[in-house]
Amino acid sequence: MLKRISYALVAVGTMLVLSLGAVSPASAEPAAPSGVSSSSSAVEPLLACSARWSQTMKIRASASAGSTAVGQLNANTWIDASCDATQGGSASGCGVSDVFWIKVSRSGVTGYISMVCLRDWQID
Repeated sequence: MLKRISYALVAVGTMLVLSLGAVSPASAEPAAPSGVSSSSSAVEPLLACSARWSQTMKIRASASAGSTAVGQLNANTWIDASCDATQGGSASGCGVSDVFWIKVSRSGVTGYISMVCLRDWQID
Protein backbone atom coordinates (compact mmCIF):
# COMPACT_ATOMS: atom_id res chain seq x y z
CA MET A 1 0.00 0.00 0.00
CA LEU A 2 2.83 2.41 0.88
CA LYS A 3 4.40 1.66 -2.48
CA ARG A 4 1.18 2.68 -4.34
CA ILE A 5 0.96 5.96 -2.39
CA SER A 6 4.60 6.75 -3.23
CA TYR A 7 4.00 6.09 -6.94
CA ALA A 8 0.84 8.22 -6.85
CA LEU A 9 2.70 11.15 -5.21
CA VAL A 10 5.50 10.92 -7.78
CA ALA A 11 2.95 10.90 -10.63
CA VAL A 12 1.05 13.90 -9.21
CA GLY A 13 4.31 15.80 -8.63
CA THR A 14 5.48 15.10 -12.18
CA MET A 15 2.17 16.27 -13.66
CA LEU A 16 2.30 19.44 -11.55
CA VAL A 17 5.83 20.27 -12.72
CA LEU A 18 4.95 19.61 -16.36
CA SER A 19 1.73 21.65 -16.19
CA LEU A 20 3.49 24.63 -14.59
CA GLY A 21 6.14 24.55 -17.28
CA ALA A 22 3.49 24.57 -20.01
CA VAL A 23 1.52 27.44 -18.47
CA SER A 24 4.41 29.74 -17.61
CA PRO A 25 7.51 29.38 -19.82
CA ALA A 26 10.67 30.99 -18.47
CA SER A 27 10.94 33.37 -21.44
CA ALA A 28 7.43 34.81 -21.08
CA GLU A 29 7.04 38.36 -19.81
CA PRO A 30 4.99 38.75 -16.65
CA ALA A 31 1.53 40.24 -17.10
CA ALA A 32 1.10 43.86 -16.08
CA PRO A 33 -0.91 44.41 -12.90
CA SER A 34 -4.55 45.39 -13.33
CA GLY A 35 -4.86 49.05 -14.37
CA VAL A 36 -1.24 49.30 -15.56
CA SER A 37 -0.41 49.50 -19.24
CA SER A 38 2.35 47.08 -20.23
CA SER A 39 3.11 49.15 -23.35
CA SER A 40 4.28 52.18 -21.38
CA SER A 41 8.05 52.68 -21.47
CA ALA A 42 7.98 55.55 -18.96
CA VAL A 43 9.35 54.62 -15.57
CA GLU A 44 8.98 56.85 -12.56
CA PRO A 45 12.41 57.61 -11.08
CA LEU A 46 13.06 56.35 -7.57
CA LEU A 47 14.94 59.52 -6.66
CA ALA A 48 14.48 63.17 -7.52
CA CYS A 49 17.58 65.28 -8.00
CA SER A 50 18.45 68.85 -8.87
CA ALA A 51 21.59 70.58 -10.09
CA ARG A 52 23.08 74.01 -10.74
CA TRP A 53 26.09 75.19 -12.71
CA SER A 54 28.58 77.97 -11.95
CA GLN A 55 28.17 79.49 -15.43
CA THR A 56 25.24 80.01 -17.82
CA MET A 57 24.84 76.76 -19.77
CA LYS A 58 22.96 75.69 -22.90
CA ILE A 59 20.40 72.91 -22.62
CA ARG A 60 21.00 70.58 -25.57
CA ALA A 61 18.54 68.26 -27.33
CA SER A 62 20.98 65.36 -26.91
CA ALA A 63 24.17 64.69 -24.95
CA SER A 64 26.50 66.42 -27.41
CA ALA A 65 27.99 69.92 -27.71
CA GLY A 66 27.01 69.90 -31.40
CA SER A 67 23.37 69.16 -30.60
CA THR A 68 20.70 71.83 -31.05
CA ALA A 69 20.28 74.16 -28.06
CA VAL A 70 16.70 73.92 -26.78
CA GLY A 71 17.12 76.29 -23.85
CA GLN A 72 19.51 78.03 -21.52
CA LEU A 73 20.11 77.81 -17.78
CA ASN A 74 21.44 80.88 -16.01
CA ALA A 75 24.38 80.49 -13.62
CA ASN A 76 23.53 79.35 -10.07
CA THR A 77 19.91 78.48 -10.99
CA TRP A 78 18.60 75.16 -9.67
CA ILE A 79 16.93 72.83 -12.19
CA ASP A 80 15.28 69.38 -11.95
CA ALA A 81 17.89 66.84 -13.01
CA SER A 82 18.38 63.12 -13.41
CA CYS A 83 20.27 61.39 -10.62
CA ASP A 84 22.70 59.75 -13.02
CA ALA A 85 24.97 60.93 -15.80
CA THR A 86 24.79 60.02 -19.49
CA GLN A 87 27.93 59.49 -21.55
CA GLY A 88 27.88 61.55 -24.73
CA GLY A 89 29.99 63.86 -26.83
CA SER A 90 32.91 65.82 -25.44
CA ALA A 91 32.29 69.34 -24.11
CA SER A 92 34.69 71.93 -22.71
CA GLY A 93 34.24 74.74 -20.21
CA CYS A 94 35.55 76.08 -16.91
CA GLY A 95 39.02 74.82 -17.84
CA VAL A 96 37.99 71.15 -18.22
CA SER A 97 36.66 68.76 -20.85
CA ASP A 98 34.14 66.03 -20.10
CA VAL A 99 31.95 63.50 -21.94
CA PHE A 100 29.28 63.17 -19.24
CA TRP A 101 25.94 64.99 -19.34
CA ILE A 102 23.00 65.37 -16.97
CA LYS A 103 19.43 65.16 -18.25
CA VAL A 104 17.44 68.19 -17.05
CA SER A 105 13.86 69.39 -17.25
CA ARG A 106 12.15 72.73 -16.62
CA SER A 107 9.01 74.45 -17.92
CA GLY A 108 8.30 71.70 -20.45
CA VAL A 109 11.85 71.73 -21.84
CA THR A 110 13.87 68.54 -21.44
CA GLY A 111 17.46 68.21 -22.57
CA TYR A 112 21.06 67.72 -21.48
CA ILE A 113 23.69 69.95 -19.89
CA SER A 114 27.36 69.01 -19.86
CA MET A 115 28.87 68.28 -16.46
CA VAL A 116 31.59 70.87 -17.09
CA CYS A 117 31.04 73.85 -14.77
CA LEU A 118 28.71 71.75 -12.58
CA ARG A 119 28.57 73.46 -9.18
CA ASP A 120 26.12 71.32 -7.17
CA TRP A 121 24.19 68.11 -7.83
CA GLN A 122 21.98 66.81 -5.06
CA ILE A 123 19.25 64.35 -4.15
CA ASP A 124 16.10 66.26 -3.23
